[in-house]
Amino acid sequence: MITTEEIKAVVASRGNAREHLMNILRDLEVRSGNNQLDPDTLKNVAGVMNIPDSAVAGFVGFYTMFRTNPRAPYIIRVCKSGPCHVMGARTIFDAVESVLGIKPGEATEDGLFYLESCECLGVCSVAPAMMVNYDLHGNLTEGRLREIFDAYRKKTPGGAKEESGAEVAGRACMIDEAGQTKRLLERIGKGLRSPAFGVAAAPDFPPASSGPLSRRGTWRNT
Repeated sequence: MITTEEIKAVVASRGNAREHLMNILRDLEVRSGNNQLDPDTLKNVAGVMNIPDSAVAGFVGFYTMFRTNPRAPYIIRVCKSGPCHVMGARTIFDAVESVLGIKPGEATEDGLFYLESCECLGVCSVAPAMMVNYDLHGNLTEGRLREIFDAYRKKTPGGAKEESGAEVAGRACMIDEAGQTKRLLERIGKGLRSPAFGVAAAPDFPPASSGPLSRRGTWRNT
C-alpha cells in the first residue's frame, strides 16, 4: 500500500499538473513493489492532484501498461506484432513458459516475474523482442532468456534504488551484462546517446541467428 505521503512526494517531484500524470503513475507503480496501481492509490492520487477520480481511473484504463491488480516486480512483455510473430514470438512465449513456468497473465511462484503480451515495441529489426519493465531485449532465444532472467534475479527491484524500471527524473537505467541491451535515452535532434558513458551509442543486441529468416531487407515505397 502506497501512503498518501509517498504520493505527495512523487507529485511534488514531478509537478502537480495533469501533463505529468503518466510519469507520476509510473513512479508509483515501481514503488508499489508489484507493479500495481490499486484503487485506493488512484483515489489518493486524484485527491492530491485535485482532479476527478474518474479522470485518473480513465487514464489507467486507457493505457494497457497499467494494471490495478497485483503483478510482480518484473513485468515481462513479449511483443506479438507482425514482425515478431513471423520471427518466432510464439516460440518465445513457449520458451518463457518452459523457463519460468508461467503463461500470459501469470506470475512465477517466487512472485518475481509476471508475463504479458504487448503490441509493437519499435525494435522490429531485432525481432523477436521483449521488454522487462522498461528494458528492451532482442534476437531472443531460449538460451538467452535463461541468461536474461538469471541476471534479473541478481538485481534489486523496486523503489528509488531499482536497477531496472521506469526512468526517474530523466536518468536511464543501464544493463551492462554481456549480450544484453543497454537502455538508451533518445534526445530529440541528437540521436541515441548513453548518459552513463557520455557518448553516442547503438543498442547492444547480439547478432541475429542464422537461418532463412535472418536476412532482413529494408522496405521502401516504389
